[in-house]
Order: sequence, then C-alpha cells, then structure tokens
Amino acid sequence: MDGAQTTLEMDHCGEFKLGKLNLQMDAVFKKLTSTLANSECCFSEDHLMARELAMKAQTHWLSFREAECDGQRETASAGSLRGSFFLSCAISLTTDRIKQLSNWGVVDLKSPKSNSAKVTR
Repeated sequence: MDGAQTTLEMDHCGEFKLGKLNLQMDAVFKKLTSTLANSECCFSEDHLMARELAMKAQTHWLSFREAECDGQRETASAGSLRGSFFLSCAISLTTDRIKQLSNWGVVDLKSPKSNSAKVTR
C-alpha cells in the first residue's frame, strides 16, 4: 500500500497485492499437489492420502483466512479503514501460507525438478 494516500488508493493497492499473492499461492499449491501425486515425492506410505490431506488443509485454511480477516475488519466496521484491515490481514496470512506450502512436510518445492521433490533423509 506504498505510495497510496487515500483510503480508496490504499484499498486498490491492497487488492492488487492480494491478487498477486493469491496467484502465487495457487501456483505453489498446484506444484505441491502435482508433486504429491508422484509416488517418489516423499517417505509416505500413501502419497495420495498426503495429497488429499493437503487439499483438505488448503480448503480449511482459505475458510480460516476469510473468517480471521473478516473479524479483524469488523473491529473497524464503523470506520473508513475497514477494508484496509481485511486486506492487511489477508496479505500477511497469504504471505505466510506461501512459505508454509513451499515447505510441506519433507517435500521441498524449491527443487529444480518441476514435478519431483528433494527429500532429505
């Protein structure tokens, strides 16, 4: 929300930043689920179950983010900065989530191979 001077400008910048982060998170999540579809992904006895649980966790996380940020927005619901509270919360949580997804269990998505993970034993 750098450089923005009005509430409307701050909200617009925040929405743009959150949109970019959502795209980044979606790409990391897609890579994670693609990696977990490969039996060589990790030490799991059931890599497809790990994939299913990752998908379930992401669905729950998205619901958590919405509720958490709605709650923070509600604390300023009578003010003009309510949108900024939601966006700031969502940007922070999404930034953290990208890091979490990038290091899911023993799966290392930073590996140069596109559909395999580097597993450290």
